Amino acid sequence: GSYRIDSPVKIKSNVVLAGSGPGNTTLLLYRATNGDVVQNDDMSAGNTNIGIRDITIDGNRSAMTAQLGHALNWKYVTASWLSNVIVKSSQTDGLHMDGCANISISGTTATDNGNHGISLSNCQECRLSHPDAHDNSRVTAAGTGDGINLSLMSTDNVLTGVIVLATTAIRLAKGLTPPEGVEMAGLYWHFVDLVWVFIFALFYLW
Repeated sequence: GSYRIDSPVKIKSNVVLAGSGPGNTTLLLYRATNGDVVQNDDMSAGNTNIGIRDITIDGNRSAMTAQLGHALNWKYVTASWLSNVIVKSSQTDGLHMDGCANISISGTTATDNGNHGISLSNCQECRLSHPDAHDNSRVTAAGTGDGINLSLMSTDNVLTGVIVLATTAIRLAKGLTPPEGVEMAGLYWHFVDLVWVFIFALFYLW
């Protein structure tokens, strides 16, 4: 059946959310709720061993009043899986994962979402098999959202680089940093710069 959701379904560790098939079981975000439909329970420390299968997660975008929320949002989740899941009609990303590790995603369809269909940011050892992401970027400008978006680094690396350079400059002015320290700070900054150039070329120019 179809189940109306007026606040996010929060899944704890060691829990499986299972339907009877994407065409048979739907979680539908209630009008003007403006948020995620499903998310992991602990968005700051993360969760582990979560499973979701055989279900449709519908963000009900046309009934929302603000551009907020993903159909499925996981943050810092590890050793978990998705199988035979449809994520659709969210205001932003259909499936959004940030800082996750060891995730298996199989047979997942993402369609009619506001931004990306599937977005994996700063994830490690996440495996996508047989994904179907189409007709997304419904809210963002054409070309802004993608079917599948992979982001290998976060702005944390840039922020770290700025802090390292600023600290090195202050210590150098006080005579506390040797030339080798300046060289190491510069190497880190150039490493961050080169990685961003590589990501841009790989995902946007190739």
